[in-house]
Amino acid sequence: MAQPQRPYRTPNRVPPRRPSTPRARTYGIDTRRRSSGCGLIVVALLAIVGIGGLYLYSRVASAVNKISSGEDVRPTNVDTGPAPALLQAPFNVLVLGVDLRANDPSEGARADTLIVVHVDPVQKWASMLSIPRDTLVEIPNQACANASGTKINSAYACGYRNPEIYGTGVEPEDAGAALAAETVEGFLGIKIGYTAQVDFNGFQKIVDTLGGVTVDVPRAILDAEYPTEDYGYMRLYIPAGLQRMDGTTALRYARTRHADNDFGRAQRQQQVLQAVLDELKRQGILGQIDAAPKLLDVASEYVRTTLRINDMTTLTGLANLAQDLKADRIQRLVLKPETNPDGTSNLCSDLSSTICWEPAYVQRMAQQLELPPGEQPAAPATVQVQNGTRIRGLAGQVTTDLEVQGYVTTAPTDAPEKGIPNTLILNYTGKTETARRLAQFLNIDPQYIQDAAQEGAPPNVDIVVRLGEDYKPPTEAQSAVR
Repeated sequence: MAQPQRPYRTPNRVPPRRPSTPRARTYGIDTRRRSSGCGLIVVALLAIVGIGGLYLYSRVASAVNKISSGEDVRPTNVDTGPAPALLQAPFNVLVLGVDLRANDPSEGARADTLIVVHVDPVQKWASMLSIPRDTLVEIPNQACANASGTKINSAYACGYRNPEIYGTGVEPEDAGAALAAETVEGFLGIKIGYTAQVDFNGFQKIVDTLGGVTVDVPRAILDAEYPTEDYGYMRLYIPAGLQRMDGTTALRYARTRHADNDFGRAQRQQQVLQAVLDELKRQGILGQIDAAPKLLDVASEYVRTTLRINDMTTLTGLANLAQDLKADRIQRLVLKPETNPDGTSNLCSDLSSTICWEPAYVQRMAQQLELPPGEQPAAPATVQVQNGTRIRGLAGQVTTDLEVQGYVTTAPTDAPEKGIPNTLILNYTGKTETARRLAQFLNIDPQYIQDAAQEGAPPNVDIVVRLGEDYKPPTEAQSAVR
């Protein structure tokens, strides 16, 4: 367990002071800020609320309605049609650990934990992908200062402080979650169906309401300068081995980063989420029914989601899914520095305060997220660009643009004819997801994606992008799409 909380100062070090005047509006993240690991609890909590069935429904309806009061304010595509029922098809949830300081507005709002959770309710498996908060991205809204090339956790702060970018009357929390979701969609190239957010106080109280969680700490944690609530420091020590953690200790275990780094912290955060799920199963249905009202009281104060859980069928379905989800059917993924087989790095540059990932690595991890545990992504599609316009060199330029985004390309060439009116995507080998992402990045209407499986493909080519007279280069906002 952690040592008793007491102020700790390193020699000759003056602790940081509270700002006396409001700070300038900036969206970068101070490395000394505490980060919330509590966003990890949301998915487990969403399952809890359904466990009581009809017995609890009349007692918890108000709390459930408050939890699911989040509004998805992102612009929607009317051509996509209605979404399938929540538990009838796989879906992605962006879980945000949000640091909201109600007593210190000058500190603003931060989303220092970002985890994409992919759930397959039919096959009963799930994946988690943690995105380091210092990851360099493009925020897809020019209302944000320095939106081009900033840290991913700045997206929530920007939306929170500028809710008007989504219209009048939008709640700051919904705007923050919406912009964070749009940013993650562009970064990973996948669809984020829902968002869920919770702050650190909720994390502690949820764990304490469960009576604690059991965590197997792989190696001892020693943080000589763990930040405290009064802007000071304390010495944190968590020994290695299996141990029972209360909410305070679990939060500290998920938050600390000085003992290793942000990548180790991401792995610990996912470990804590797994521990909560294990605790729910260990207590059994009766234990969960007994705990549910208390957990709902905490959730209604600290949790906000766009998942429409205020439906009895959805509630009971989530509860059953939580019970059936086995540990070996939960995949944990973290974006972290690696060396490629050819000896190159998956980092595109060595930056002091931000992390820039190679697009091909990000694309591969996004594909892995949506594959069942144990399965590996198929070989990437090879794309050829053909110039069907009268603009010389256009196919070469588009090929370069695709390579920057991480696509595997082959030598560009001319189309069989010039002056074709519409840009086409010819899918020869059934690489449907890659064809969809190409259309999104190149701003091509999906109706121009054609199944060309019955035609003869160029040698070693899976997909052809045949440029037409309507082709326009991607905008800056689209350039983040993979």
